Amino acid sequence: MNYQNIVFQGGGVKGIAYAGVIKALNDLKLTEHFKKSIGTSVGSICAFLFALKPTNEEIDKYMIQVIEKILKPSDHVLNESLNLYYHYGIHNNDCIQQVIEYIQKDKFDKNNLIIDKNLVHL
Repeated sequence: MNYQNIVFQGGGVKGIAYAGVIKALNDLKLTEHFKKSIGTSVGSICAFLFALKPTNEEIDKYMIQVIEKILKPSDHVLNESLNLYYHYGIHNNDCIQQVIEYIQKDKFDKNNLIIDKNLVHL
């Protein structure tokens, strides 16, 4: 296999589909062929997770955090619509950062990831 990079798009529920893709790549022993992963929004969480080479059990565990923090149903449709219009997305960077920090702390027992919040406004 000659693939070196993998890209995960944003798009909310795509994160759940990407979890299945990562698990399938694990099952086929293909994850070690990739050198770089990148993504946007929920795809950034999947790219981070992919880079850690998690087990399928860890993927299931971490995707629960994605569902609870990002994909959870909301009663605030108007507020989310305004966020989409004024801030280029339904969620701000905080919920994505919380999930990444949870994964990092669980996997490495550390919580010192540095995320440049200015990147959100590019």
